Formats: sequence, C-alpha cells, structure tokens
Amino acid sequence: MRLLTFDGGGMRGALSARLMHRLETERPGFLAATTFFAGTSIGSMNAALFAYGISPAVVVEFFRTRAKEIFGPRDWLDTLSSADELIRANYGIEKIKSSLEELVGADTTLGDLPYRIMIPAFDLDNQDAESQKIATRVFKERFWKPKYMHNFPDEGGNPDCEIKLVDACLRSSAAPTYFPSYQGYVDGGMMDNNPSMSALAKAAKITGQIREHSLLSVGTGFNPHYIPGDTNDWGYKQWLLGTTVDGTKVEKGALLTMMFDGMLGVPDYQCRQLLNGNYLRLDCILPTLIDLADADRVDELIEIADAMDIGPTLDWIDAKWLTSVSG
Repeated sequence: MRLLTFDGGGMRGALSARLMHRLETERPGFLAATTFFAGTSIGSMNAALFAYGISPAVVVEFFRTRAKEIFGPRDWLDTLSSADELIRANYGIEKIKSSLEELVGADTTLGDLPYRIMIPAFDLDNQDAESQKIATRVFKERFWKPKYMHNFPDEGGNPDCEIKLVDACLRSSAAPTYFPSYQGYVDGGMMDNNPSMSALAKAAKITGQIREHSLLSVGTGFNPHYIPGDTNDWGYKQWLLGTTVDGTKVEKGALLTMMFDGMLGVPDYQCRQLLNGNYLRLDCILPTLIDLADADRVDELIEIADAMDIGPTLDWIDAKWLTSVSG
C-alpha cells in the first residue's frame, strides 16, 4: 500500500495542504495513486478532503478563507471578555462543521470514500449510547480509550463505515480547551498526533506484510521549543505555569507541550526503522512559534511551505510511489 498520513496542528495544517499542492503540481496523479489516507485532528480533515477527491488548491483556499471564522469569537460573550475561557471551550464547532459539509456533504460516510482512511480520536466513555449499540464495543469496566475510525472491511461488517465523514473529523479535532467535545470524543492528538505508525500497523494487519508498504508522513511544522539548563529542579509551578531560565522564557504549559511534541517523534522513529527507504517524513522547523489557533498566520505558513525544498520528496515519490499503481 501507499500510505499518506497527516499530523495534527490546528491551522498549521495549511502548511501540509500547501505541500500537497506543490507535490501534486509537480507530480500529477500523486494523490490519486495513494491507497490509504490517515490523519489526526486537522490532519483528519486534510486526509478526509483528499480521500474524498478535493484538490489541494481548494483545501489551501479553505484554510485561507475559513481560518479566521473558525478561530474567531464564539459569540457575543467572547467579544466582551476572555474570562469565559475559564469555564468553556474557546471556540465553537458550528463554523467548521458547516464548512466541511459544504465540501464533502452532510451525509457522506467513511464507507462512501473511494480510498481507505483511518482517523484517530479519543473516546471519553466506552459505555455511551453509541458503544451500547455495538456488542463488540461493550466493555465490562467503564473507561476512556483511543478509537481508530476506519473504512477497512472487517469480518462481520465494519460499523465505522456508517460514521459520517464530517463527524469523524470533528471527533478527531475536538482539542480540549479549544473546542467542546464532540459526540463523546476529544482530539486524537491526545494519544496519536502523528498517526504514521498506527496506519502502518493497520496496513500490515490487512496485508500480512510490513516492509513492502511505502509511507509518506506529512507534518504541520515543528515549533522551535527548547528549555536551557542542565539541572532544572522544578515542580508544578514551573512546568505548568512557566518560568525563565538563563534569560529564556519557558512558556506556560511546557510539560504538556513537550509531551505532545515528543509523541510526534516516536512514530517517526518506528516507521523509519521498520520501512527504511520506503518511509519519508516531510516537515520543517518553523522559524518562530505558531499556535494552532493563530489564524492570522495562514499566509505565513503557506510561504514557509513554498520555501521548503521538496526535491528529495519528489525523487522519493518517483522511486516509491509512482513506479506502480497496484496494491
């Protein structure tokens, strides 16, 4: 299989979309030759839109025109004060939901897609109404868990195929504090912000093979965080509320940021070891920090993507992707 995976990263997904536009422009048919798409959070939207057949140019325009709406004031209360962020999510889902429905339709399901797809989310309750309808998902003990929605055929049928595509994306993108939970799910980035290894595991299960697959993993730009100092004897205050070390400001929530960033590198290492030359990671270190909700910087992200050297990626696509359209 030819696997194409997309990281989460909020509006930094514009960088991923622009890279796909450049690759498809240079190698027409690159996306059509993909077998299996996977994506987390904003990456789920990129994966879903490309698997549906939306062109990269349209996806880039989606970021350009809708970012400020999606990450704009939620309602009149937002315009009065930011204090509401203490008791509810910063942004609502209505605008992003309607935008996605305009592109792929309100009723399109995972099973309707012409390509295989997998979208991670985090299920907050394994005994909610949805789980109770599916006998294989009723657990004796009640707990939260990762959920991988996909449209591969399963023995006895795959109920995931009936999940609406927009719903799957919103489940995977419901980042805590940024958006409300959606249908009992929160952001897949809570456990798998780079779904490359999970996608490879699924492909290996389906085919019984590992090294024969080709996998292109696409990032959203890596923020240049760092913490100086050889011995930082910190507690909750410094790790969670921020501090200053040798004149360098350590932002609030450094511990959580480090955990999320660290998760990106684990599947990269695993896939690189398993696939060797059949694996490629396409990403960059951003010149400055860009928050996932920083909608004013979409054009900057596009410029960064345009400045990236995609020559080695094109060579890899020629050798590993477009040499065959079978499998």
